[in-house]
Amino acid sequence: MLAPPVLLSLVVAASLTTLAGADLGALLHVWDPAAPLAWPDAGPVAPDCLRQMRRLALALNAAQPWAEKMYDSTGRSNSRFMFGSEYWLGSRLECELINRDKSETLAPRTVFRIATLLVNLTQELTPRPRKVSLGLCLPAECGALSQVKQLTQLMIAHTAPRQGLTRDIQVPRVRSLPGDYTLFGDPGFIIFFVLCLAILTLTVIGTAIDLYQVSRCKTRVEPFRPDEKCKKGECNANTLGYTAQGPAPIEISAEELKCNSKKKSLLKNFITQSRALEVLTAFSLKQNVRRFFSVKEKSEGSLTTVHGFRVFSLTWVIACHTCLYTFKFSDNQAFRTLVEKDFLFQSISNGNFSVDTFFFISGTLIAYVFLRSRDTKKPCTESVGRSVYTYVCYFVYRFIRLTPPYVVALALISFSTQWQASHSVFDPPTWDHLTCPKVWWRNFLYINTLFPVQQMCMIWSWYLAADTQFYVVGTALLFIYLRRPRVAVSLAGVLLLASWAVTGTISYSLKHQPSIEQPFEVFDDLYDKPWTRFGPYLVGMGIGWFLSETNGAVKMSRIVVCVGWTLALSTNFGLVHALYGRLLGTAASAAYVALSHTLWAATVAWILVACTAGHGGWVARILSAKMLVPFSRATYCAYLVHAGIIQWVYFNMDAPLIMNRDLVIQLIFGFVLTSFFAGIVLSILVEAPVTRLLSLLLPIREKTPKPTNAMPCTCTETH
Repeated sequence: MLAPPVLLSLVVAASLTTLAGADLGALLHVWDPAAPLAWPDAGPVAPDCLRQMRRLALALNAAQPWAEKMYDSTGRSNSRFMFGSEYWLGSRLECELINRDKSETLAPRTVFRIATLLVNLTQELTPRPRKVSLGLCLPAECGALSQVKQLTQLMIAHTAPRQGLTRDIQVPRVRSLPGDYTLFGDPGFIIFFVLCLAILTLTVIGTAIDLYQVSRCKTRVEPFRPDEKCKKGECNANTLGYTAQGPAPIEISAEELKCNSKKKSLLKNFITQSRALEVLTAFSLKQNVRRFFSVKEKSEGSLTTVHGFRVFSLTWVIACHTCLYTFKFSDNQAFRTLVEKDFLFQSISNGNFSVDTFFFISGTLIAYVFLRSRDTKKPCTESVGRSVYTYVCYFVYRFIRLTPPYVVALALISFSTQWQASHSVFDPPTWDHLTCPKVWWRNFLYINTLFPVQQMCMIWSWYLAADTQFYVVGTALLFIYLRRPRVAVSLAGVLLLASWAVTGTISYSLKHQPSIEQPFEVFDDLYDKPWTRFGPYLVGMGIGWFLSETNGAVKMSRIVVCVGWTLALSTNFGLVHALYGRLLGTAASAAYVALSHTLWAATVAWILVACTAGHGGWVARILSAKMLVPFSRATYCAYLVHAGIIQWVYFNMDAPLIMNRDLVIQLIFGFVLTSFFAGIVLSILVEAPVTRLLSLLLPIREKTPKPTNAMPCTCTETH
């Protein structure tokens, strides 16, 4: 007796045969290597090409290895067309290896081409035309794109089914592999390459100078303290420090050394440094690696929970993008519809809330650090002109701080996508290879979210543009707060209400119904626009003000703690899984779209406040774990490069994936680790030197009434 799955397969197969009136394989058969033998000599095919195609057909009939390899590396329909297969690629590598095989003296020189087909069968089989990529291994005489298109059309006509059922297969486009683009033929890439060499050169020079100075410092200083066995000696522009084997560190200040005439030469040689040397040592790999991986005891008032939020939120982002790219580059794309019905997959499909966490963190840290650096209890005596100047300095500092690694990532994406579009068997899933060379300046000015998605470069960088726009408005609110607290709070409230109203109105007017299947259906109208995402940032600013006023010492009863955690976690769970198995009405959808991002930020706000106040338990211990600190520092750069890494891996495949749950999980872990590693490298080589140079050349010194609680200025730049 046949098992139920087998019976079901037979029923489906019988149904398909009845619907199509012909075998599905025959309908999808588009390439017959023997067809050229029947074509007339005076046909549309060029004589040299026709001669080589006939030679290939005869060699196949004689089972010659080179001909079998050419046919084997040419794509054909597989058994997964009804399950979402869009790639009949064959093997480009196998085709190219024929040219490298010295033993195949009779083989013609081969080329590989990709023909894009639009396949339209019956209404039941293809409700709308299906786009299919067909890989062709051809003799070089047939390599012209117009000739390949003509050949493909003739093959489709020759292989048309004879059962009286028609099919419609068009050939809108043919691509040559490799294409015309070369990296060193692009002047922009040459400039970028020279810039990278300059950064590496500065890193080597800075590291060498740093190592030389430390070596001289240790050698010259030790004779002055013969009774101490020092473990470590460090020197900089202000202090010589020793960590002795005794119970306490011993420090000799620069002023003390100046008073001792016998040590003037020591001071001159090892403490006084030129500004040029300081600039060069800012690129020191030794210093930057040490600072990057430094895990010190937390200072009073520091929000260490933020480290966990950053790391886990970015992991969530990478997981979502991994799934989206995997769906695109798989040979069983219908598997996505099965996965989307899985309850646990809702955490991936609703991963847009991870970005709201970043917005919340950014608003929190900016308000928290800004307000703690000022005495808000006293009236502001600073002139309006001085406040405007300081406001501009804040923005300039942030721009210089964040833009260099952004520009490096932007250049990498621009050049890599152009190269991939010219060399990969897959069509690019985005427009980066076309838009980045033309509109990169929009990213540089952080205004790319104000344009349609088809005109955006590095699409995932919309977050940086929105965050920068929020920073401009949020910092202005903070300066207003110093003079007119009620006015600032009122403006923030109006902006929050306006964000809700605008978002809800747009959703309602579009009759948008959010769904798991189409998470980016209204990307241009709702997803990336700053006026629809301002809520989480404003909530973060409110929490930053609250924590600065209370210094994190919030007293809560056990009942309040239990109720708060219950509401926060249940709201989080509800927001992520609200769309599972249901489609909201127009009004309910508008309310959900307008309020969900702010509600998410409110739940994260509770977690942050509870953990800071000592009511976080094991959640606080995980989020504040020291091992997360270096990864937290790398989140900005890792965010910049993670999608480019995913694209690079998939674009370099010779064939699509066969997707399954376990494979996707492994890919997520792999891309998370690779992205953080690349982020660490970019941060150490580019971000850290820029931060150090800013502290040397453009320091922002604020009056800090609470110096013991002040956080490092770098914390004002959230990622």
